[in-house]
Amino acid sequence: MASMPLIGSRRWSRFAIADDAYGGNVTVGKFTHRWLQSSIIARIEGADPKLKEEVVIFGAHLDSFNLTNPVNGRAPGYAAEEVGLLGSGEIAQTYFTQGVKVVAMVNYDGVGYHAGANQIGLLTDHTSTTLTALLRLLIEKYCAFSWINHQCGYGCSDHASFTRHGFPAASPSEYPMNPNMHKEIDTAEKMSFKQIAEFVKLTVGTAVEIAEVQEA
Repeated sequence: MASMPLIGSRRWSRFAIADDAYGGNVTVGKFTHRWLQSSIIARIEGADPKLKEEVVIFGAHLDSFNLTNPVNGRAPGYAAEEVGLLGSGEIAQTYFTQGVKVVAMVNYDGVGYHAGANQIGLLTDHTSTTLTALLRLLIEKYCAFSWINHQCGYGCSDHASFTRHGFPAASPSEYPMNPNMHKEIDTAEKMSFKQIAEFVKLTVGTAVEIAEVQEA
């Protein structure tokens, strides 16, 4: 299966973030790959000179199969995930080669489908045991949802690229997974924005807590 470029969506994402003109320590750019798609990287620069070289990544991919609707789990981020984690693979390899100190990578792939259970799934394969344990604590602290462990059985999303290069990675997701994924019926009205808000809480809480841990 070919992967849809979604070039217009990716370009819109990059310029929409840039147009918000956060200024100061916020920048947005693209990581150019060998293929048509690029990856979008928005960066908030740390203020502590001793810690600003440490990188915390929150990632998601923006591509889909053929003409399917890429609603659930697609966000500005890595290119060409669906055809073999290509975008995140190149970025992880580049960061490894350059010696970038990635202290945490949290990957989102499917967060909007709500099947009735107020749970956040946490992958336990191809992930960091330590970082995943931290996310359990943060879900309990910041979220109205509980957590449940589950497995893909293989390196099923972009977190696996970072795990392969020795970076601590974790992957919270909807649970159970969306049965409409990669289908034309995967449309916005089937998404739960209340559930998505729980993932936003988890993201902000993770960023704050990891920053505090690094300062301690």
